[in-house]
Amino acid sequence: LSSTVILGLVGRTLDAVFQLQDAGMWEHAATMTASYLEGEERRQALERWADHVIHSQKNGWRGLGILLSAGYVGKVLEHFHAEGNALAQTTLLGYLRAHYPTLAPSTFMPDREAKRKRCL
Repeated sequence: LSSTVILGLVGRTLDAVFQLQDAGMWEHAATMTASYLEGEERRQALERWADHVIHSQKNGWRGLGILLSAGYVGKVLEHFHAEGNALAQTTLLGYLRAHYPTLAPSTFMPDREAKRKRCL
């Protein structure tokens, strides 16, 4: 773990975050992510953390919240669909339509749903 500091100092913050995650130091990695990462690197770190929370910690709602904060709306909708949670899926879609009316459905809908909607 001593290399984590060095990675951060030389500008390889995402690698430092991944190293912390690999060592099981998820909260430290999340703090580093929130403080130093932006854009696609932040999304990658948050996606990895969400996967850990959903599958290892068995905390689906928290993991889905992390995915939403990273902008992975389509993945959250796919998860709801796979779980058969139509109410959550519909609620999230309704919220997005109400609060982000200028977004095209393909922006936040899973690919297969967006294709289906375009065909209708």
